[in-house]
Amino acid sequence: MAEVDDIKVNLDGLSDEEVAKLRAIHGYNEVTPKETPEWVKIAKRFTGIVPIIMMITAVLGVAVPDPRDPGNIAKRDWMSFALLVFELLLVVVVDYYSDKNAGNAIKAVKDLSAPECECKRNGKWEKVKVRELVPGDICFLGGGVVIPADGKLVGEGEPVQIDEAALTGEALAVTKRVGDEVLAGAVVQSGELDMMVTKTGENSFFGKTLALLGSVQEEGHLKKTLGKVAKTMALIGLFFCVIIFIVRIARSERENRGDFVAQTVKLCFVILTAVVPIAMPVVTTTVLSVGALELSKESAVVTRLSAIEEMAGIEVLCSDKTGTLTLNKLTLDKDEITCGEGFTGEYVLVMASLASKLTNQEPIDKAITAATDLSQLEKYKVTKFIPFNPVDKKTESTVLFPDGTIKLISKGAPHVIRNMVAVNYPEMAEKMEGIINGKAERGLRTLGVCWSDPETIDWQFVGLISLFDPPRDDTKHTIEQSMEYGVDVKMVTGDQRAIAIETARRLGMGTNIIGNEIWSTESSLVEQRGGLGEFIMSV
Repeated sequence: MAEVDDIKVNLDGLSDEEVAKLRAIHGYNEVTPKETPEWVKIAKRFTGIVPIIMMITAVLGVAVPDPRDPGNIAKRDWMSFALLVFELLLVVVVDYYSDKNAGNAIKAVKDLSAPECECKRNGKWEKVKVRELVPGDICFLGGGVVIPADGKLVGEGEPVQIDEAALTGEALAVTKRVGDEVLAGAVVQSGELDMMVTKTGENSFFGKTLALLGSVQEEGHLKKTLGKVAKTMALIGLFFCVIIFIVRIARSERENRGDFVAQTVKLCFVILTAVVPIAMPVVTTTVLSVGALELSKESAVVTRLSAIEEMAGIEVLCSDKTGTLTLNKLTLDKDEITCGEGFTGEYVLVMASLASKLTNQEPIDKAITAATDLSQLEKYKVTKFIPFNPVDKKTESTVLFPDGTIKLISKGAPHVIRNMVAVNYPEMAEKMEGIINGKAERGLRTLGVCWSDPETIDWQFVGLISLFDPPRDDTKHTIEQSMEYGVDVKMVTGDQRAIAIETARRLGMGTNIIGNEIWSTESSLVEQRGGLGEFIMSV
C-alpha cells in the first residue's frame, strides 16, 4: 500500500466499509446541477409587468359592476375575464415550454460518459456503475474504455495511449505511464493499466465542464430589450391613464362616486392592457423556438433560447481550432514530401509504410498508409519489426526486397533520423537540419525515413514526410461567408504558435497570432470591444 496525493493506494481495491465512508465524504461521482424548481420558473413568468396588468384587468372585469345594472352579477364582464386569463396562460405556457424544450446541454454531455466500468472491490474485479466510484477506487483501463473519473495510473504494465481530443483538442493520442494523471472523459486507445480514482463528481475535470454548462442562466439581450420596451409603453399608457382618471373624477358627480372611481380604474387598466404588447412574448418565443429547432437539426446543443438571438447579433466569433476549423485528423501532405537523392515521393511513402504498423495503427501510421499505394507493399516482405518507443523515438523494419536484397528501414523523429544519417553523411545531415527547421517554423509535424544495409549499418537519407491537421473542406468558405455577414472570425487554440500560424494562413485568416500575452491583455481587449456594443461569442 502506498499513498498518492494523500490518498492511499491499495491495488486490491477498497472494501465496502471504506467505500461507504468515502461516499459520505465525497458523494456520488456525478454532477447534480442546481436547478430552479419548476413551480418557481412558472411563478416568475406571472411577475412581469405585462402579466400583472393582465391579471388586474381580468379581476377588475368581474369585480366592478356594470353601471347600468350594478346588482346583476351575470352582466359582469366574464367574457373579457376568460379571454384575458386564457391569453395570460398561453403566454406563460408557451414561454415555459419553449425554454424547457430548447435543449439540455448537460444531458447531452453526460451521454458521452460510460455508465459502467470495471472496478476492484474487496480484492475482486466487478462491474460498478460510474456514479458509484469514490476516490481510492481501482479501475481497469483498456482499449476503448472511457475514463470514468480523474485519476492516476498505478500498478504494473505498458504505457497506454489516450485520446484527449474531446478535452484538449489534441489530434494525437497521448502516452501515459504509471504515475501520470488521466482525466475523466478521455478514451483509451491502446494498452492496459489500472487507475486509482483521485477526483470524482464536480471536482473532476469532466464534472467542472458540466457544472459550467449548468451555470449558464444569463437573460438574453433581446429579452432585456423587449422588457424595457414593455415598461416604456406601460409608463406612457400609465401617464395617459392618470390624466384620464383625473379628468373623469373631476367631472363626476358626488353621488355614487365610489362606483364611478372603480369603473374609471377598470377603464384605465383596460387601456393599459391595450397599450402594452401582450402578444410580444409569445411571438418572440415562438420565433426563437423555430431557430432552436433549426439548430438542433444541425446537431447543435441549444442550452437556452437567448443563445439564438445572441448568435444573430454576434460581431466577433472565437472558434476552437482542432475539430472545428480543422478535421482533428492527421493527414499526410504529399506536396510537402522531401525526397533524398534518387528517390520519388511515392517511393518515400512505400518505405515509410514498410516501417509502420499495418494493424492496430496509431494516427501517424494511419496517415502514412492512407496516402500510400498499398498494392506496392505486396512486393516486399517485412521479416522483423521493432515498434516505436519513447526512448529511441523511431521504428525499424527488416525488409526483403523484390530483388532478394535485405535492408533495414527506419522511420522516426526527424532529428533522430538526421543523427543516424550524420554518421556517414554529415553534409546531408546539415541539409536535413535546414529543411526540418523550415517545416517546424510552419507548424508541420515531420518524420524522417532512412535505410541501411544490415551488415554495414550505413544509414542513408530516403526522405522527410510532413503531417498536418488540415482545415475542413468547408471552413474557408464558411469564414469568408461569415465575414460577408459582418462577423469577424478569430481562432483560439492551445497548439504551438507555428501550427496556429500555418492553419490561419491556409484559411486566409492572416498570421497575426497573439500568444500567452493575451492573458494579461484579454480583459482590456474585451472591455474595449464590448464597450462598442459588440457581441463576442466563443465556440
